[in-house]
Amino acid sequence: MSLDLASFASIRSFVKDFKERHQTLNILVNNAGVFMCPYMTTEDGIEMQFGTNHVGHFLLTTELLDVIKKSGPARIINVASIASYINARLDKAMVEDRRAYSRLFAYCNSKLANVIFTAALARKLMGTEVTAYSLHPGFIATNIFAHIGLWQRVQNLFFINPTHGALTSIYLALSANAGKMSGKYFVRRQPTHAHPSACNVEEQDNLWKYTEDLIAKYSEQTSYGTF
Repeated sequence: MSLDLASFASIRSFVKDFKERHQTLNILVNNAGVFMCPYMTTEDGIEMQFGTNHVGHFLLTTELLDVIKKSGPARIINVASIASYINARLDKAMVEDRRAYSRLFAYCNSKLANVIFTAALARKLMGTEVTAYSLHPGFIATNIFAHIGLWQRVQNLFFINPTHGALTSIYLALSANAGKMSGKYFVRRQPTHAHPSACNVEEQDNLWKYTEDLIAKYSEQTSYGTF
């Protein structure tokens, strides 16, 4: 099924089509990634890295939650990055002000949002049969480096292949042990310490509200309806 995480219209069309075709969804792996692109925006006008890597996944996940909850036990896996540690905290200015944009730090911003969102989601899903996880997959040789030239040419010498890069996601989707650790951040199939912001309930709620507000604002601007 076609899905563009940089388009609210595509996400909502996908969700509608999915629900018409399927009654259950037991595993959702959110793995779209835009890395260090020049400043650009999604179809709806949100800074591209934050808009695709976080907001697109947030909208897709929350629009599918009714099906996921009915399908329990079910799991949601958000592919984040070790880059989530780089920024001291989530930087809204980088999303809202083009002058504050940095290719690298905007990526880190989006990956930190992935980890915070996962922790918030796991907390909100307590008492259901749905669990949520985030992870760093490793440094993987894919076309995600297309915007930074030299890396694209030398990555195959140093980085792991996509099969190895998928192992932690597969572990989180299928392992009985992982099922007991909802909300955790994983590296090499092991739970580890997430960014402090992910452990802060106030910051979790602030990101959730901020993302809902972005979706409502940009949905209105593009006439797709409200969240």
